[in-house]
Amino acid sequence: MAVLPSRPLSPAYGAVAVAVAVVVQVSTASSTETALDLSLGDDVELRNVPIASGGCRVTVGKDDTRTVETVGETVEAHGDYLAEKENQMLVMHDNEQGDLLVVPHTHRWDPQYRRRTYARLKAAERFVEKKYGQPVPSTMITLTAPHKDESGDYRPFEAVLDDLKEGWAKARHVIKRETEGADTEYLAVYEPHGTGYPHLHVLVFGVARPSLGEKVADYWTERYVDGASRDAQNVTVRRGRSAQLENPAAYLMKYLSKTLARDRGEEPTALESMPSIAGYRGFSALMWATGKRTYSMSEGLTEAVAESAPEPESEPDVDRDWEFIGTVSGVDPGLYTGDKAMKLGKYLDGSPNQRRPPDRERGRRDESLRRPRPPPDSR
Repeated sequence: MAVLPSRPLSPAYGAVAVAVAVVVQVSTASSTETALDLSLGDDVELRNVPIASGGCRVTVGKDDTRTVETVGETVEAHGDYLAEKENQMLVMHDNEQGDLLVVPHTHRWDPQYRRRTYARLKAAERFVEKKYGQPVPSTMITLTAPHKDESGDYRPFEAVLDDLKEGWAKARHVIKRETEGADTEYLAVYEPHGTGYPHLHVLVFGVARPSLGEKVADYWTERYVDGASRDAQNVTVRRGRSAQLENPAAYLMKYLSKTLARDRGEEPTALESMPSIAGYRGFSALMWATGKRTYSMSEGLTEAVAESAPEPESEPDVDRDWEFIGTVSGVDPGLYTGDKAMKLGKYLDGSPNQRRPPDRERGRRDESLRRPRPPPDSR
């Protein structure tokens, strides 16, 4: 049991978060910068490549903070983190009434979280189809950064991610300028190559202009990302049914389905449900270690996805100003009041008189405890 420093929890803990991690897939885009004789599979990893210059400090669990140096070490630490969070609950305290609220700790690699992400992207698909009609006029730009330095050595994974992140921040201004007067939306998704290195797909909805993608690619290679090859950037557009690109939103959905939780029973663990596609483990470990988001949307698309979320159930008893006090395993989620709150408090304090989780003393689950909606991932 790990008790963490307290911090305020928003009363709207059950609201659906939009800034969430997206499930990713291996892109089929090729890059002359990273042409390797590799085939897809579980074991395709650049384990000895640095994860970050000088290493990366990660928190796996209570009293387990590590400095990871390589991709392999980071993948191992990420696996330990997922195992640590299995069946873990967050505990909140109402200082005014003394009640405790226990909710599941949902993180980005939880199977249920990935399913909710899929539902949100489906909502994005419906929004752009309604707004622009079918097929959606779109421009897709695939952007990469060099994986090797001038000496031919592999660059740290984080350095490549930083190049993409900083380059995209600048490229957004190019897109805004080039599409001035047009009503556009965008979706930008980081995805892994087969080696685990990230690259970026940008979908601009509302315009189908090869010149837009070419302009971004030119700026990308000439000004924004040192060493980026012009041949490694790709542009496709969608105007009509005979164009190169399928409906872009459907394109994402098709590949996204490959990375949903695998069938390992009714309630697979996060580790069991991890996709087996090449590069996913190293990429996921990178995003976990750096705390980076894996996709972003335009403001209009973000609002549309938020509005499409189901209304949270009415829970007046738990709509208060809760304070996070720690984590615990072995107890059921729900609202603990009176004697139950007192017993759970003793259990959290490690009292010798409270050796078993309070709601399982009789060897069965207490069905009187309601199951509130899990909070959004704090990461």
